[in-house]
Amino acid sequence: MFKNIINRYLVVLIFILMSGYVSKADTVSDLRELLAPYGSFDFRESGRNDIAYAIFQDQKQITKQMYLAALPFACLAIREDPSFPKQFAILNRFGQQGYVFEDTGLCAEVTRTRVNELELLILGNSHLQ
Repeated sequence: MFKNIINRYLVVLIFILMSGYVSKADTVSDLRELLAPYGSFDFRESGRNDIAYAIFQDQKQITKQMYLAALPFACLAIREDPSFPKQFAILNRFGQQGYVFEDTGLCAEVTRTRVNELELLILGNSHLQ
């Protein structure tokens, strides 16, 4: 009997976790964790262009390779958060150079895309800043 109750709670817990409800604070902490290998960064949100920024404090320049490696990890945190801004930028420590992913709604697709098609999907929906 006790085992059945635990199993029911586990099923409910898994359903809640998979339902995709993530608060913005959780998304930002997930971003920090997933992007930690690329250095420390500040997260900023701008209301005027509906854009969020990850500004890497220890990077003088964001290369295409760094962007292509970091964005799929960022998308893992962003994909289930409908309140996250529409655009996401990965910028250098000066906040002046980097890349902007134009539609965070595509993050779910980014996480499902095969590696050989990923660069085209990401760069096709990005622009330089």
